[in-house]
Amino acid sequence: MHIIGGGPAGLTAAIYGARARLKTAILEKGAVGGQAFTTREIVNFPGFASTSGPALMKTLAEHAKSFGAQIITEEVTSVE
Repeated sequence: MHIIGGGPAGLTAAIYGARARLKTAILEKGAVGGQAFTTREIVNFPGFASTSGPALMKTLAEHAKSFGAQIITEEVTSVE
């Protein structure tokens, strides 16, 4: 399973894919976490009363990796 983009949705998809024992790779050209990574405070994410973007994205990335998902820093320029 290849996931293009390592923002909150991509990381969540990776968690579920890897938990289902699919070989899972996230392809992200920049910092994992997407735009949320640059957000100072997040107060509307389920399960977190308040957290910073970098802290939340680190938690999601670690969760995905704990099930075997790979994070690959690479820009996707086309899909065939």
